[in-house]
Amino acid sequence: MYLRLLRDNRDFRLLYAGTLISLGGDWFLTVALLDLVLSLTGSATLASLMLLCQSLPIFIVTPFAGPAPACSRCWRARRRCCRSRTPA
Repeated sequence: MYLRLLRDNRDFRLLYAGTLISLGGDWFLTVALLDLVLSLTGSATLASLMLLCQSLPIFIVTPFAGPAPACSRCWRARRRCCRSRTPA
């Protein structure tokens, strides 16, 4: 399915290429930061703490941000349903 999209849709190709470049840059940044922390401190604990600090905001914000804008309708409907069930 994605191969046909990549072949036929220029916008999808650009989006896909940009995503790959961005993910590659994130990976290089993570590797460089890990190497820097390990070379400066020599502590694997601090390196793992750096990884935790890098990924923790994603885990905290994602439940509130939601998976996609289309799903916001589901949240609104669920909120409406929950509000109607609660006693006044």
